[in-house]
Amino acid sequence: QQQRFHPEGELATARGASAARTLLVVSSDSSVALEKIAAEAKSGFWYQTFPQGSVVEIRTGIQQAVKVGAKAICLTVGAPYRTAGPAPSRCRP
Repeated sequence: QQQRFHPEGELATARGASAARTLLVVSSDSSVALEKIAAEAKSGFWYQTFPQGSVVEIRTGIQQAVKVGAKAICLTVGAPYRTAGPAPSRCRP
């Protein structure tokens, strides 16, 4: 969803994390394909997902993340909202 704020979205974030030699956390709600982000995340990345949707969809996303190099899975529970759709007013520029 970062492309709403920058044309390169999560790719630019991955490059910045790599330049800083720090870990990146990639959301399942990313606006860029996970494979592309993984290729830019030179310092490694964790995959964040939510326990919403079907178990098959969640499992498929996790398996894909592991396949492309995720070092850990972050399961976010109790989130008050998902990022799909318009950004909450506090996130708008």
